[in-house]
Amino acid sequence: MIQVGLHIGLSSWINRQHGADRFPLFPRRPVEIRLADLESVLNIRVMRDVANQFQFSQYVNFIPRLGQNAEIQNPAEVLWQVHRNILRQMDFAAKPLTENERQEFQAAQDILYSTDTSGSPMPSQKYLLYLELQKVYQDLIQSGGSPEEIREAMANWIVQGYKQLIEDALEVIVRLGTRSSREQAEMERLSLSEAPPGPALKYYSEMQYAPVYFSPVSAVERETWMSAKVSFTDLDQAVESSPQSGEWSTYRANRRGEILFDYVVLSCLRPWFTPALYRADDWRLGSSGLLASRGNGVDGILPGYVDTVYLACVRSVKIWTRRFPRKSVSGVSARPVSLSLQQVPGVSRSGSKGRIAKVGVVRQRNNLVHAVTASGKGRRGTETRQVADVVLPAMAGGGYRPLHSGLIKRLSATDTKRRYVLALSILENKDQEKPDAGENFGPEKVYLVGFGCKKIPFAPNPNPHYQWI
Repeated sequence: MIQVGLHIGLSSWINRQHGADRFPLFPRRPVEIRLADLESVLNIRVMRDVANQFQFSQYVNFIPRLGQNAEIQNPAEVLWQVHRNILRQMDFAAKPLTENERQEFQAAQDILYSTDTSGSPMPSQKYLLYLELQKVYQDLIQSGGSPEEIREAMANWIVQGYKQLIEDALEVIVRLGTRSSREQAEMERLSLSEAPPGPALKYYSEMQYAPVYFSPVSAVERETWMSAKVSFTDLDQAVESSPQSGEWSTYRANRRGEILFDYVVLSCLRPWFTPALYRADDWRLGSSGLLASRGNGVDGILPGYVDTVYLACVRSVKIWTRRFPRKSVSGVSARPVSLSLQQVPGVSRSGSKGRIAKVGVVRQRNNLVHAVTASGKGRRGTETRQVADVVLPAMAGGGYRPLHSGLIKRLSATDTKRRYVLALSILENKDQEKPDAGENFGPEKVYLVGFGCKKIPFAPNPNPHYQWI
C-alpha cells in the first residue's frame, strides 16, 4: 500500500524525470488501479469495460489548476465540456483551407485515427505502435542502453512503428493548422455536439463522457514498467513548495532509507481535443470577453489539461534511523544533514568509480552509505563535520544506472522486444503467448499517484492584421 503523502514524493520524482514542461498535481490520496481494468480503456468487450473507460475519463478530464489538488471524483468541470463551450464561441479569420488542403488534412487524420465498434474516434493501431516504440527508444536512452541497442530501437521504431508515415501525417496537421485552425476546431466541435450527440461522446448509466486513450499500450502489464531506487532525500528534493507539499513533509518526518518501486508514465490521447488550437492566432471569442487562459496555469476557464498519468507500485521501503550524539568539533556543533550526489566532493555522477574526500564510513546498507564528510572550514577557521546519506556510483550495480537523483534499472533487448509483442497482441485483440517476464512480480498493488499537467498558453490571442468575418 502507498501511504498518503508518499504518493506526492513518488509522483514529484517521476515528474522531474519525465515531465520537463509539466507541473505535477496529486489526488488527495493515492487511487488503487487494476491493470486488468486499464486494458478496457483500449478494447471494450462488455459493459464492465464501459465502466472502466468512464472512470478513466473522469480521472484525467478534470481541469487542473497549478497548486491545487487533483479533483478526480465528480469534478465540477470536465475538459470535454469546457473545450466544447469554447469551440462554440470561436470566430475565425477569413482564411479557410482550400479543397485540396482539406483533403490532405483528412487523409492525415485517417492515418492517425480510426473508429471503435461504436463509431467513436480513437487512435489508430499504427499511431499507437508509433508511440509505443517511441517510448521504448526514449526509455532505452534514459536507462543507459548501449549504442547498438539504441540503434536497434531506432530501426524497430522506423519499421515496426511506422515512424515516417506517422510523422508525415503529424507534419500535415501542424502545417495546415498553422494556415487555418478552423478545420480542426469545426471537426472537434461536431464530434462533441450535444444534439445530436457527436461521435466522440459515449454514455455510461445515463452519464455522458468523452473517452481518453493512452500510450504506451504495453503498460497494462507491469513487467514492462520502469524500476527505480530512490532515497527519501531524492524524493524530498523533487517535491516543490505548494499547498500540497505539507502532506509529504508530514509523511517523511525524519525517515531515512530507500524505496524500490516500479512506475509508468501514461500519455493521454484525446481524439476530440487538440491543445495546439489554443496557440493559434486566427480565432477569437466574439464579444463575450471570455478568457480561455492567462497562460499561468491558474486563471481562465481552461488554464491547463492533464497530459500524463503517473502509476506506481512500491516493492519495498527500507527505513532506518540514525542517532548520533551532538558533538562539537573545535567549538562548532555538528548536526545531521542530507547531501545530494553532486554536493559530495569526489563523487562522480557518471557512474564511474569515485572516492569521497575526507570521509569516514559509519554504516552501509544496500546503495545507501552513512558517511561522515568533512565539509570545509567554519567561521573561525575550524572544520565542521556533517552526517550524510550518500549514494555511491560504485555501488549502483545490479543493473541500475544513476540518474541526477536516484537509480533507474537498465532496460535489456528482451525488455524492449517484450513491449512490442504485448502492444501488438493487445491492439490486435489476440491472446498471444506472452514472453517470460524473467522476474517475479509480486502481488503489490498499483496506484495512481499523480498527474503531469500542461498549461494552456494565453488565449485567445487574435492577430489584429487578419481579416475577420
